[in-house]
Amino acid sequence: MSDAPKPKRDVLDPALALRFAWRVAPPPEPSPPPPQADPRAATNVDPTASRGFAEHAAEVCEELAREVRKAWALVSPSAQAAATKRLKRFACRIGFEIVGMSRHPLEAVRLLRLLVRHVEAAPIRRHEMFQLAWLSVPDRHPEVVELLVEAARTGDENLAFVLDRTVADKELGGRYPELGARLAQVADEARAWPARALAIRWLSLDDFPAAIPSLRRALRGRHARIRYYALFILSQMKGGALREEDVLWLLEDAVPHPLDGDPGMSRYERIADYEKALIDALRVACPPEGWKPLEVILEGGGAYIFRDRPGLDSDWALEALAAGYPERAIHRIDRALVEPGSLDRYAALRAIGRLPEELARPRLLQVAGASEHDLVERAKQIWFSRFGSELPTSPLAGVPVSLLEGPPSERFFACLTVLRGASQPAIFTMVDALLAEAPEGDAPPERLSPAQREALVLLLFTLRTTGRLYKHPTRGDLNEARWAKLLLRRFGAPAFEGLVVFAEAGAVAGVLFGWLDALTSLAREEMLGPEQRERLRDIARAALASPAWDNAIAPLNALSVVGAPEDCLERLWSILMVPEEPTEKRRGGVRSNADAARWASMALRGMESPELDARIAAAAGEALRQRDFELFDRLMFLGSARKTLGVLDVAMAALSSYDGDPATYGPVSHAASVLARAERLDDAWILSMLERPEASQFPIAAGLVRSDSPAPMLEALTRALGSPARGGAAAAEAAQVLVLQEVIAGDDPRLPGILERAPDLARAELCGALIDVKVPLASYREHVAACLLSPDPRVTRELHDPLWCREPEGRDELFEELLPRVQVEDTRDFMRHHLRAPNEAATYWVDGAEEDEDEDDWDDDDFDDDDDEGDEDAPS
Repeated sequence: MSDAPKPKRDVLDPALALRFAWRVAPPPEPSPPPPQADPRAATNVDPTASRGFAEHAAEVCEELAREVRKAWALVSPSAQAAATKRLKRFACRIGFEIVGMSRHPLEAVRLLRLLVRHVEAAPIRRHEMFQLAWLSVPDRHPEVVELLVEAARTGDENLAFVLDRTVADKELGGRYPELGARLAQVADEARAWPARALAIRWLSLDDFPAAIPSLRRALRGRHARIRYYALFILSQMKGGALREEDVLWLLEDAVPHPLDGDPGMSRYERIADYEKALIDALRVACPPEGWKPLEVILEGGGAYIFRDRPGLDSDWALEALAAGYPERAIHRIDRALVEPGSLDRYAALRAIGRLPEELARPRLLQVAGASEHDLVERAKQIWFSRFGSELPTSPLAGVPVSLLEGPPSERFFACLTVLRGASQPAIFTMVDALLAEAPEGDAPPERLSPAQREALVLLLFTLRTTGRLYKHPTRGDLNEARWAKLLLRRFGAPAFEGLVVFAEAGAVAGVLFGWLDALTSLAREEMLGPEQRERLRDIARAALASPAWDNAIAPLNALSVVGAPEDCLERLWSILMVPEEPTEKRRGGVRSNADAARWASMALRGMESPELDARIAAAAGEALRQRDFELFDRLMFLGSARKTLGVLDVAMAALSSYDGDPATYGPVSHAASVLARAERLDDAWILSMLERPEASQFPIAAGLVRSDSPAPMLEALTRALGSPARGGAAAAEAAQVLVLQEVIAGDDPRLPGILERAPDLARAELCGALIDVKVPLASYREHVAACLLSPDPRVTRELHDPLWCREPEGRDELFEELLPRVQVEDTRDFMRHHLRAPNEAATYWVDGAEEDEDEDDWDDDDFDDDDDEGDEDAPS
């Protein structure tokens, strides 16, 4: 049943009208009975046929009104409840004739008040509420306010359905100004959520300025349905009732609190209604900084419920961004439209529907040229709803006709019709037929016939978005790279010319992978000639210069294969030097600064430039002086790959100055590995450090030991197992290396004592090593527990990967035991995920656990109860 607030417009909301029209349609008039041969049939005459409907309705309603007056006068609550129950049965039995209560306005209102007052003793069942909904209530009556306030306090949904259609469907027109304050009081003070929700929903019946404070408080509550009501009402009130600060708070709250989902219809509506209301609110009060939380969600940030965001997800965020901040949404929409194999195009299309007209028109026309039938049909619907006309499309929209040497044939248009159609089997069949027209032979052809060019063009049209052809029934899984290889081998250079157009459009739009990556894979396999490789180089150059690039790795990958030109040096260097975002702002996926920097290093490795080597060494030295070890690590990677001599001196300086800080251990250890590969660290230095467990360089040297290292190194590490140096950390570091290199067994009797004496971080690292080599968890369970309960996130995170990847027996039982006491939030979320336990985001909404109401779940016993009781309970 509908529980949407009432729009403050003279015209009924079209969506609500379509959605709920069936519920308020009057019952059809009964058909006259067929002629009966038996004269006794004349005794079964409907009273309305002999005395008229109005006369009979007046008579029964007079009787009902008289009984209402009697029941209202009763002093005993129990007697009044029993009388109300009889009144309800009588009112339901007279059916549509209850409209005759229009002659008894006071009694009509008091009948409803009696039903409200005794709703627990005489609950309104599902079939009864449809019959009571025909009760006629006056437009003006002094007791209407009391009726609605009393009903709101019950929170009864069936009762609300009746009042929605007897009282709340009328235009109040300011007749009850005190109603707003009364309902707002219920919304603030009621202890039950249904009562609060009903009170706030009825605040949509009129403009109630006195209720604005209550509505604004409701926006910040944890009940999604109430938030939706309040947001809907404030958005429609006059005088700027909804403020930008309110909308900004809601957008920011969406980041940590996605809406939980459920396959039930009412739960789906709960998500959709709130999402739509929040987007619509951006048109009323759009905060200048509201794009920031939306982009956090779009970039994979925010909280997740079991690795998902059922509501307030990235698709919704894109639509909201298009509605409130179209200039920030355009490049994301354009990227999604050219990204192959992605369902994001459907989200982009919904976002296009929210763009201003001048931005929506060209993009809808672009979608009209897509090969996906469903996508084009949705674009047509949006165009019609926005502009009131059919989407103007060309028969050759989206078809790369520039590859044809003449006008298309009739057969071409016939094939195109199939490829634009909705039948996936027909499309697969057509694709196979087009591939069969390719030239025969193992080598790519030098020239294509007109028919072969048409086949290629049709295939390219279908492959622009490869999602429809991933799962080919006979050819298996074919991604962009495999399709590119197939077309290039079968159709030769013209296939490359068609695919490179797709690659350029995607790369300039900032697509992560796509067709540029597919052609790069062909270059890696030496399937492209010099001119074709140069074309990829040009596309990569243009992509890196595009304002839509946004850390996409496809052009960087291309340059690492085909070679980066010197004029890209500064651009690649700038990408390499950009610092990674802070942890709290770090983006998900593969668009992070660090990922782009690593791929920029790959592109710079093969560039011949002595100046670059000097720059790398100088920058690495400066990063070391500034203790920017994240950048230092990048430069070590690049310098070692290029064999830059100056980097080795910086690496040695880093190793000599290492002070044992765990935060810098990783980069300095990598620097030591670079030195060892360059033979700048000899066995003597490693052995000397292993003989000094108290030295800060001991763990660095230990990390260079392998199972086939010289015996003196292994012996030195074994002696370190008994060392108390650095509070027991040295013994744990030595044990970790020996366990991982399988020099000592996981059940070595020395390990329990080493774990007992080790500081937390070293103990966590040793426990992780034992998990990695699959030592039973039971033998060191208490140490893993102590590490997971540590307040230091560095300690707890050391165990995340081993416990995730190895899944030791007894892990989940340990998690269940420890979860209430874990102090690090990331670790709590890690445990909850594996236990399938709800996290904070999943338990935030107080209405998320309410059971969905099945609208078709009719209680047949309701009818049986009435039949069994007979007519003796009806008023006489």
